[in-house]
Amino acid sequence: MIRILLCASLLFPTFRVQEAPPTQDPDEKKGQFLGSGEEFNLDMVRTMRSMQEHVQMVSRRSQKECEDSLKENGFTLVNGVLTPEGSGGRAYVAVYQNNLVIAFRGSKSANAKEFTSNILSDLDIRRKKMDWISGESRNAGQYRKIRVHRGFAMDYTRFRTGVLKAVNENPKKNLFVFGHSLGAALASLCAFDIEVSLGRDVHLYISGGPRVGGDKFREAFEAEIKLCVRMTVGDDPFPRIPPRKMGYTHVGQLLALKRDGTILPAAGIKANTSLGSFADHNNKLYRDVVQKFLDHCRKNPDLLKDKKLLHKAAGAERVSKE
Repeated sequence: MIRILLCASLLFPTFRVQEAPPTQDPDEKKGQFLGSGEEFNLDMVRTMRSMQEHVQMVSRRSQKECEDSLKENGFTLVNGVLTPEGSGGRAYVAVYQNNLVIAFRGSKSANAKEFTSNILSDLDIRRKKMDWISGESRNAGQYRKIRVHRGFAMDYTRFRTGVLKAVNENPKKNLFVFGHSLGAALASLCAFDIEVSLGRDVHLYISGGPRVGGDKFREAFEAEIKLCVRMTVGDDPFPRIPPRKMGYTHVGQLLALKRDGTILPAAGIKANTSLGSFADHNNKLYRDVVQKFLDHCRKNPDLLKDKKLLHKAAGAERVSKE
C-alpha cells in the first residue's frame, strides 16, 4: 500500500498554491497617491488618505523625525522644514515625482479645551484684512479688503515667505495643500494665497479645521479654488468654531464621517458651537477613519455613486440648526 501511494505521488504530484509575496503598503499609506481629479471618486478618497499620512509626518515629535519620515516615504524636502519664529507651528514643502505637497501641522497644545479657548478669545477672533495678497494679482483690490480670523492670519503670514519661495522654485509641479486642525486653517489661507497671488491651481484637502472667515471670504475662495475637500469625524467640536453667529462660515465641500468610517447622514451634521467630543479630533483617529471609509468604498463602489454628496453635506452644514 505504501508503495502504491508513493508511485501515485510521483505520477500525480500535488500542486501547491504558491503563496503571494507580502504586499507593499499602498501609495496612500505613504502619502504618495495624489489624485488631481475634482470628482468624488476612489481617487479622491485615496488622496484624502494620503493627506492624513502627511498630517502624521508633519506632526512628528521632532523636526528630525519629520524629515526622516518624508525621506522614508520617498519625498524630497524643499528648503527644509519650516518652523518660523513666533509661530510654534511647523510646515513643509516636499516633492514626490511631479507633485508638490505643502503640509501644515495642527495645534501643538495637548490641551484641546485650551486651544479652543484661544481660538475664541477676543485677541484672536477679531478679523484682519488679507493685505498679504499680491497687489498685482487678479481682484487684488477686492480680496485685500476681505477680513479673516486674526489669529490664523497672523500665523499664516509667518510661513508665507518660505512657502511661496518653495512653490516658485517648482513652477511645473501639481500643487497639493494639506492640514488638520489649526493646520487646516493655515492650509486654507495658503491655498487661496497661492491661487490668487501666484496664479497656480491648488488641490486643498483639510480635516478637523475651524472656520476661517465669513461669507465674503467663502465667495472669493470658492470662486478661485477649484477643489477644497474638508473632512470631519463624529462629534469633533473644532469644525464648529468660531461660531456662525459671529459671521463665520466654512468653505469647500464636506466629507462627514462617523467613527466607523461610514458616511454621516446630512441630518446628523452639527454646526453650532458646543463641547462635542474632543477625542474625535485626534489626528490618528482621522487617519484610521478615512482608511475605514476607503476600505468600505473598495468593497462597495456604490458609496461613491452620488457625485454631489460632498456638496450636499456642505450645504446641510451651513443650514443645520444642531
